[in-house]
Amino acid sequence: MANQDLMLRITGYSDRFSARPGETVKFHVNSEFNEDYEAKIVRLIHGDTNPDGPGYKEEEIETSISGSHKGENQPLYSGSYIFVPHCEFMDVDSFTLCALIYPTTPVTDTEGVNVGTQGLLTKFDEGSETGFGLFINEDGELTLRLGAGKGKVQSFSTGKPLFRKVWYKVAASYNAETGEVRLTQQAHVTNTNGGHGMSMLHPLEDTNDTVTASASGAHVNNDAPFLMAASTAAVNSGRTICGDHFKEVTTPLEIPVNTYNYNGKIERPKFLNKAATPTEIELMFASAGVEHIPNELRGSLVGAWDFSANMEKNAA
Repeated sequence: MANQDLMLRITGYSDRFSARPGETVKFHVNSEFNEDYEAKIVRLIHGDTNPDGPGYKEEEIETSISGSHKGENQPLYSGSYIFVPHCEFMDVDSFTLCALIYPTTPVTDTEGVNVGTQGLLTKFDEGSETGFGLFINEDGELTLRLGAGKGKVQSFSTGKPLFRKVWYKVAASYNAETGEVRLTQQAHVTNTNGGHGMSMLHPLEDTNDTVTASASGAHVNNDAPFLMAASTAAVNSGRTICGDHFKEVTTPLEIPVNTYNYNGKIERPKFLNKAATPTEIELMFASAGVEHIPNELRGSLVGAWDFSANMEKNAA
């Protein structure tokens, strides 16, 4: 964690580099500790600080923004993740989450610092401690969390560490009728995706595992979005995305405050509204989207994402 004393406490930027007479320039300012700040506009006469030259010279120009302003901390919600807005189809009793994953820092980063919990496929609200989600815990183990409210979170893990830079088939299911939780992580190394992984996987029992357990109660559904590669710290951030880079979003869409960002790759994620059998889960792994999924399972799909779809169309 960065030393707060070394951080730039007040930072900002303008929305444009130049403007014509009559045009507006907006300034966005972040005050790390909500401190007030002074602002002024200057005409730069000479910007070279070389002592052999004329020296730095500026002339202050009186404007409406000159003076003291109240500072406000405006955090950046960093981290790349996929955001699927909540809808009624995500209010499920039983469920299955599965994906192929390639964790690059399952336990520690390149400097040996523990990276903490990482979200994989989550419908979990950290604020209310409700919902459910598939995570990597602080020990690098695949973990399922079921939340029924404050202080009522159940966690189930495989007890085996995920190795870095190895592809895995991971899945978690919850059966609301029986209370059974099933969690599995299986290394998935092939001739094309192996890299250095094959030499790391002996014995396989050190990382492969399937566990079953009984939950003492069900999760509580919530309005949190479904996130891939993160978890929701707060549903409402007060910030929206729309248009431009997010050209498919035609009306402003509020994003969550995210946390527990994941380092690695995710492929072929699926979300079902039933506790799938091991055979059914294998069928999920076999298809990037829904093309090869049997018809009897398609009706149980809440979502299936193919990250190779439309790559050429959206490459520009």
